[in-house]
Amino acid sequence: MQDAQLFIEILVEELPALPFLREFGNFAEKWEASLASKGITASGQFYFTPRRMIIFSSNFPLKTEDSLQEVYGPPVAIAFENGDKNAALKPAGQAFLTKNEIKREDLTYKLKDGKEVLFYSKRVAGIETSILLKEVLDCFLKSLHFGKPMRWGEVQSSFIRPIRNVMIYLDSSFIQFCGYGILGKPSTLLRKNDGYEWVEISSFCEYQEVMDSHGVLINQNERRAVILEQIATLEKKHDIAVELDAELLDEVVAITESPKVLLGSFDSKFLELPKEIIITSMKENQRYFAVYEDARHEKLKNHFIVVSNAMCKDFSLVLSGNEKVLRARLEDAMFFYQNDLNKGLDVEGLKNIGFIDNAGSMLDKTEREIKIATFLLSYLSVSGVDKGELVEAIRLSKADLLSEVVYEFSSLQGIMGYYYALKMGKPHAVALAIKEQYMGDGSVLPSSILGAIAALSYRLDNIFTLFANGKIPTGSKDPFALRRAANGVIRIALKFELDFRLDSLFASLCEVLGLDMEYAKRVEVFFNERLEGIFEVNASVIKAVLAGEACSLCEMAQKLEALDYAIKNEKQAYITTFKRVANILKDKPNNALKISQELLIEDAEKELFAAYEGIKNSFNLSDENSRIKDYKEYMQALSGLRVQLDCFFDSVLVNIDNEALKNNRIALVASIYQAFLKVGDMKEISI
Repeated sequence: MQDAQLFIEILVEELPALPFLREFGNFAEKWEASLASKGITASGQFYFTPRRMIIFSSNFPLKTEDSLQEVYGPPVAIAFENGDKNAALKPAGQAFLTKNEIKREDLTYKLKDGKEVLFYSKRVAGIETSILLKEVLDCFLKSLHFGKPMRWGEVQSSFIRPIRNVMIYLDSSFIQFCGYGILGKPSTLLRKNDGYEWVEISSFCEYQEVMDSHGVLINQNERRAVILEQIATLEKKHDIAVELDAELLDEVVAITESPKVLLGSFDSKFLELPKEIIITSMKENQRYFAVYEDARHEKLKNHFIVVSNAMCKDFSLVLSGNEKVLRARLEDAMFFYQNDLNKGLDVEGLKNIGFIDNAGSMLDKTEREIKIATFLLSYLSVSGVDKGELVEAIRLSKADLLSEVVYEFSSLQGIMGYYYALKMGKPHAVALAIKEQYMGDGSVLPSSILGAIAALSYRLDNIFTLFANGKIPTGSKDPFALRRAANGVIRIALKFELDFRLDSLFASLCEVLGLDMEYAKRVEVFFNERLEGIFEVNASVIKAVLAGEACSLCEMAQKLEALDYAIKNEKQAYITTFKRVANILKDKPNNALKISQELLIEDAEKELFAAYEGIKNSFNLSDENSRIKDYKEYMQALSGLRVQLDCFFDSVLVNIDNEALKNNRIALVASIYQAFLKVGDMKEISI
């Protein structure tokens, strides 16, 4: 089938970078789905600039595939008089001919559901894709979701920004698009430096030439490469190191068509500010990259990187304008910071900031967190923590919410509390815990045990208080980020080896917080559901461990790792042999697990018993209290029973008439099952 080049440019008003980027990753899937709805199969390449969305396909079919249309009709007994195919057609038969526009001699017959029915098939020619493209594009545009769409003028349709033109070319053939208040034309707009003139376009090749000649890089990957190359050049020239914030880089790529990287500077007096204030001000307000003295990114320099989208020979005015704007921003930040230092950290104002309905103020929240933290200190037998410092850290932990800097830059909460606490002469451990209380939702975890306890207390209060007030995540909705909070609790506990059982800890926390015990179980179930996102193992492995013997969180992590490793190395055994061990005991009592050696009469059951006893009595695997020393080694040992178990199941009949022998064999199998249960229930494995 003949192919052609497809080129589409959707010209829009300036795109908001962040919502656009969130949806851009779905373009390929949604475009192919829109094509498939019209029977077209083709891949596409997607480019964008701040004002253009471009779709290009080098091998786009000119026609859809021919198809075979098959139509079944009524049974012969209903379609013909007396059910005779040589007799006259009845109304049902005639209706079939009329509907499909065929003659009687075109009829054939097929069996369907045991009855002979009327049948007709014909080959339907493919449709020219040029006819379908307008509908495909309209379907694609309507499938895109960027958050809050816009409407403009009298246009009823909505989009992320007003659409100014849609240009579609199939090779050199222009296809006119009508919709969104516009009638597409074979033209595009140039940059504002060129007076926003319309330029006629006749093909994708010419489009590329026009864009190149006016300095527009339509390929976002090329723009990224240009930006990185120019930054690297400046780093080498000025002996500096630029912090390449990934999110900021994505945004800068999205808001430029002709990127030019410039190195600016600001007054060194502003380096007295905490570096986070400077970086946040530059990033959030101006989209500047921070500059450091070296690659360790420890000491900030009084410079910044700005990526300009201007087209000019002399960028000095562009740079001085950016420096002037940044100076004003940093002057404000300095004013806020000095005011905050003069006031210090005062917790009294927290009583005027509400947490959530029916859960008191932020002051009430800190008091709950202190209760949780002091309880955890005792419950977890944490050593090396000064209780007074812990209480002080949590008492001050939310005070920076009242600061002017955090009011201006909410992302700096906790960080500013750290700096203010140090300025007030508080111990470093207290200041660090204030900063680390929010760590744990992502990849960065607290570095200190004091920070870990503060972070746990913060999250556990959020979870229990919100659960008690009916703010429980449902489906994809989690407005208070409780799922992330639970993930943080698990990650922090595992990093610091804070070992506890979820059920007993949560029951105790309900007592501490004065909550009904029902919330302990509900929160436990909620946490169990989070395990799949923490541990990179098959979901059935998690289910198996949860169905096994109750254990602490750290033990659970060891079990999951051990069982996952064992299954990956002996997959077939766990699908068949070991699962059979569990399944053979269904509906059978196995509470009496005493095995009598005198009743082991078959060689296969004797060998199985001997192998099992060897594992059971191994000092290398278990201690004197039958606690497993190394779960991975333990599972490897149990996996070694496969040969004896297969032989046992092949040659020994369990359900025999002799009740004593039957019960003894069940006890043997049940004992092995119980050995597996120390790690997980094999019935749950489904890989």
